[in-house]
Amino acid sequence: MPSSETVGNVSVDRYEQIVEKLREAVDTMAKCQFVIGDGALEIVPMAEPHSGRSLGDDLFGVSAWLHRLSEDTNVPYNTIKEYRWVASRWPERRRCAGVALSTHQVLAAISDPEER
Repeated sequence: MPSSETVGNVSVDRYEQIVEKLREAVDTMAKCQFVIGDGALEIVPMAEPHSGRSLGDDLFGVSAWLHRLSEDTNVPYNTIKEYRWVASRWPERRRCAGVALSTHQVLAAISDPEER
């Protein structure tokens, strides 16, 4: 039977230290992901303001520019494309600190910016 004074192989105090460190890492990771998305968005803005994904993207060479950015940064094309879309749906002033990009990504599917 597990002890109430440990979590896995560590003390409760050590567990809490690890959790805090991981929360900081998640926050840093989300910031980095948004930096990538914001950079891609600046290089290739979305075709229509606040529209999210645009079917016309490839008509304007978006795919080619994102592929080039992918090659130049060693970030996978689909990752850049997704981060760009999420960044377009979540302007910096509306982002929630300490919340993973994946959470912003799920909520980005809500079309109404006020509801989002």
